[in-house]
Parts: sequence; C-alpha cells; structure tokens
Amino acid sequence: MVNLALEKGVEKFCHLSSVAALGNELNGKPIHEESPRNNAAFHSYYDISKYGSEMEVWRASQEGLSVVIVNPGIIIGPGKWNSGSGQLFRLVAKGFPFRVPRKGGFVGVEDVVDAMLKLMNSSEENQRFIVVSENVKMEMVTAQIAHFLKCRAPKYDLKKWMVRLLWLGQSIGHVFGGSKQITRESIREIFRDVSFDNSKIQKRIGFEFTPIREALQKTAARYIEEH
Repeated sequence: MVNLALEKGVEKFCHLSSVAALGNELNGKPIHEESPRNNAAFHSYYDISKYGSEMEVWRASQEGLSVVIVNPGIIIGPGKWNSGSGQLFRLVAKGFPFRVPRKGGFVGVEDVVDAMLKLMNSSEENQRFIVVSENVKMEMVTAQIAHFLKCRAPKYDLKKWMVRLLWLGQSIGHVFGGSKQITRESIREIFRDVSFDNSKIQKRIGFEFTPIREALQKTAARYIEEH
C-alpha cells in the first residue's frame, strides 16, 4: 500500500497500527510514543506483525510519503461479537463468571475514526499518536458491560493456575484434533498491567476523548438490538 501511495503521488497516508507496536517503560510508568522497544525481549506474533507494518510505513516516510500513525488500545465498538473486544459483550451476556485482572488502555471506535480524520486534516506528518481514552482494569469494563446489558457481572477472580490448567487440557485435546485457542502468549497478556500516555494527540491537535463508559453503553445497546 505504501509503495502504491509513493508511486501514485498520494499526499498523505494514515496507518492504523496498535499500542502493541510501542515500546515499554520501567516501574509501571505509562507508555508513550517514544518509549524504547527492546526487540530482543518477548513479543507476541501480533506485536511483531504490528511493529513490522510500522517499519514499512516509516520506510515510506523516508522516501517522501507524508504519514501519520495512530496506535489505539483495545477498541470498543459493535460488529463482530465472536472476536476482538466484541467477545467481551458475548461472554458477559452468557454469564462469564471470572474477573480478569489485566489493566490496559481502552478507546471507543468512534474516537479512533475521529482521530484519524482530524490527523489527516491537520498539518501533522511523520508522527505517531497513542489513541487511548482511559487506562482501566478489565474487571471494571466487564462490570460496566454487565450493568448496561442488565445481566450478572463476573464475580470470581481469575487465577493463573486456572488458565494454565485450561491451557494444559486444551494442549492434550489438540493432539486429538481439538481446537487450540489459549496460547502461552495469551496467558501472558491476561495478567499483564499496562497504561498509556495519551497527552500527545491532545496537545498537538486538541483532541478530546469520549469517556469509555459511553462507548461501552453504545456498544451494549447495539448488542441488545442484535440479540
């Protein structure tokens, strides 16, 4: 895509990336756009693919293409209820009992689109921007989803040994043709706490984020309509 953009003289290119492509900070400090990335450290296949995509975009910027990159967190919005964040609504609606301890960055899908449009219409170029509305615990998110869906919220704390036991049982079943949905990577992610600094996009273009509660409420309303 960037090669075609260079060939056809595209004026500006917006790449939708992910916070998975960013670096890390020590001592639990919020991750920002310039946080150093240690490529020798563990990274999931998803992280590596997102980082590799960004490298192609940065390469094109060195060849004359004006680019902006947005790095959203976990995107909340309606659509696919069997994958991504849409699974949260389906699982909670079906009575998923466990509170997931992970802390992460969340953002509504409308904010992501709005940020992309405003950056494309701005003078910003060859920059990346974190698009995260709030850094919150997953258990708070699922509790609010349950509230808006008018169903029971998860009430049991998820423990590492539980997930590892499921992973072991699944691995044995996989030998006999079963599906393999839990990986060592996903176990790491479930118990990982991260937060992100969203100040750059606010300062540079005056972007205002929608509270994540509103995005959850809108998405829950759509789930109810469709089910």
